[in-house]
Amino acid sequence: LIQLCTGHAPLNQHLFRIGKTDSLLCPSCRAALESILYFIIQCPAYRYNCTTLARSFTPVLFMLKNLLGNTNTHEPLTAAVVAMMHQRPHSTQAPLCTKDHIFKHLISAHLRFN
Repeated sequence: LIQLCTGHAPLNQHLFRIGKTDSLLCPSCRAALESILYFIIQCPAYRYNCTTLARSFTPVLFMLKNLLGNTNTHEPLTAAVVAMMHQRPHSTQAPLCTKDHIFKHLISAHLRFN
């Protein structure tokens, strides 16, 4: 989640910027720029994960800034992101993170800021 908040997630928008991929397009649907917003909320390839995530929150919470900035959303969002990362095509995929790995870094960052 820290990578998503800072814009350094292993998605093609960032990977292209640092020279790790040749395309800005989403590798799952090839229909649009793979930004954080597109990956979490808009990509049709992850519609099931997005719908499941949306059912967990009120419409106000299901906005990108609230998903990333509200601690009540972190556990369901982490589960959805891990599932979506595992669904990405392997040819352009950065190493996968586990839910425990993401939680460890999230808690570590939370402790530093409080």
